[in-house]
Amino acid sequence: MKKFLSILSVSFLILLMATSPAVAQQPEADRQADDKPAAPFQVFDNLYFVGFESACAWVIKTSQGLILIDSGYVQLPDHIPGAMRQFGLNFSDAKYLIINHAHTDHTGAANHFKELNRGLRIGMAEGDWEFQASGTYMNSQGIPRKFTPIPRDLVIKDQDTLTLGDTTLKFHVLPGHTPGDTTIEFTAIEGNKRYKTILFSGLGTAFRGVKAAQEHLDRIKRVMAAPDVQVTLSDHTMGINLFEKAAKLKARKPGDANPFVDGPEAFRREMQPRLAAAEKKLADERAANRP
Repeated sequence: MKKFLSILSVSFLILLMATSPAVAQQPEADRQADDKPAAPFQVFDNLYFVGFESACAWVIKTSQGLILIDSGYVQLPDHIPGAMRQFGLNFSDAKYLIINHAHTDHTGAANHFKELNRGLRIGMAEGDWEFQASGTYMNSQGIPRKFTPIPRDLVIKDQDTLTLGDTTLKFHVLPGHTPGDTTIEFTAIEGNKRYKTILFSGLGTAFRGVKAAQEHLDRIKRVMAAPDVQVTLSDHTMGINLFEKAAKLKARKPGDANPFVDGPEAFRREMQPRLAAAEKKLADERAANRP
């Protein structure tokens, strides 16, 4: 009985905290403070992880400069430039910052990056430029997140490509998690080996209407049809077991395979929940008769 009352008291305290105005109005930086910088590491000859315990950030090295994928948090603006220095990468050599989706754990330091490097171009899909322009959005718990918008720059369209030196990125815009959610395709290099790589963004179907749902499903199927995908990456660490692979990479012996090369089967496994969510969304929109 005492154990039950103790559990009840704790539950009431959690409920009280969750409904407290102080918690409900907690600043964005405080709500995301649990995510901490992670130790950076080199994944391939041309790819570096420079992110956090949850949110990923990546650097792609090309023959004519660097491409950054995501900027991390506004309250940790210097982590990524500092992580880059550990590998002799100069932030001034960054030519592009690509935002895979406009949530603040991925966009937070973008304005700071622009101050550090005035020549840096910042790219997002049209839907996410519009999404972040107001400086606020509601998170999944219904709490508003407030931030300084990024001044509009490079607009990414579905199936666009971006070439810098010897490297080309291809973009698959898959609205859902955010209106401009973007998956990125490129080639990872190790020695004389080349690996087709897909870097996924968020999973979600936050849109309405049969037309939008059908287009989303068609694009998911198009990405799934990409042949011989050998490396599957993401915007967050958990879904790809990033730190487990990093430990294996650190312990790797000469002749061992790179643990990040997980083959087409891993790619298809990653795609299955996205396909299932897209099919369900289309069925739901049809059942609701929303054109």
